[in-house]
Amino acid sequence: MPSLEDFELQLERSIKSLAEEGEDRIFDRCPADILAYLITHDDSEGFDVDAWLPRVRGAMGRLDLVVFVPVEHPDRVEIGESDYAELRRRVHEELRDILLNDRWGIGVEVLEVIGAPQERARQVLARTAGS
Repeated sequence: MPSLEDFELQLERSIKSLAEEGEDRIFDRCPADILAYLITHDDSEGFDVDAWLPRVRGAMGRLDLVVFVPVEHPDRVEIGESDYAELRRRVHEELRDILLNDRWGIGVEVLEVIGAPQERARQVLARTAGS
């Protein structure tokens, strides 16, 4: 498991990546993903989310759309160790709250997609058609 500092470095890099010039870019993970890992980390009491929120909001504001891929039942991703399955569940719940419930007022548009990968792609393409 990466340390709290490792995740903070990832968050820093994610924020910087969104500040870089360019159009029509796709990111696999956004700052909200990293926040979810940070607040579920065993050492999360050492992370000051309030100190990061202004920068996260600014970076996330550069995104046109966040595609949220929830953990489905049955889970489409095989997780061997139960500890990782539990971490995956906790991160999923936090990310859902951050993005879909807009826990911290990030205010980004979110599309939740479900189903097989081809169906998920169809949903994203249908949403972005004409954008």
